[in-house]
Amino acid sequence: MGFHKGGGNRVLSELANNWVRKGHHVKFLSTSLSNTPYFPTIAQIEWVNEKGETVEKNVSGKRHFFAPLIEQLSLFRALNKQQQKNAKWDVILANHSSTTHPVAYSKIKGLKCYYIQAYEPEFFTELTGFKNRLIAKIARRSYRLPLLRIVNSPIYYRYKEIRANYYVPPGLDFDKLYQKPVESISFNKRIKLGCVGRVEPHKGTVYVLEAFKILQNKGFDCELHIAFGSVPEAYHELKNIFVHVPKSDSELA
Repeated sequence: MGFHKGGGNRVLSELANNWVRKGHHVKFLSTSLSNTPYFPTIAQIEWVNEKGETVEKNVSGKRHFFAPLIEQLSLFRALNKQQQKNAKWDVILANHSSTTHPVAYSKIKGLKCYYIQAYEPEFFTELTGFKNRLIAKIARRSYRLPLLRIVNSPIYYRYKEIRANYYVPPGLDFDKLYQKPVESISFNKRIKLGCVGRVEPHKGTVYVLEAFKILQNKGFDCELHIAFGSVPEAYHELKNIFVHVPKSDSELA
């Protein structure tokens, strides 16, 4: 449906880049209303319009209420056109509940897979409105489609409606992210804590803030560094919290 800054897209870019380096042919099929990839990919990208026709570039257009339905139809048509072109694909990978129906119902041949990186209905049940309830219902139904389901952690093998037997974990680049030698912590000097911040409640940043609040209340001299995100208003009274916006993996590390 489109590229964005989320970690799920980052995983897809890294998978694609490594597959290309190993000699495989990889192509992203995406609607032309998508943003340009935030996480670079060396894989080919094919942009398609509402009719499923290939266009030269993306337009990053504003989405209206019915855009998700129209974009699913465009992907469905584009996949069928791939089959009409006799384009032979070994694997067709749906990356999100919104792309599963076009993949499952299209006529394109190949092993149809669904890479599940989260239990998506939880994202939409936190939001209000008929549209979000409908999307949550569609997301739950996606786990029953005739696709080979691959999850990103064994905890999803039998999680609510999800049933899967294979998993591919999100990777870590240990050349950039690794544990440095740490001396034993001295509670006689200031302790520095760090985390990645997210505004979504289910991501758990609030638990880090609660723990930091407890430490401060107990008199520990400590400071908290948060990468990305923001500090909710309920925690504005806490001192020694610093928010950073890294521009690269190296800065984050």
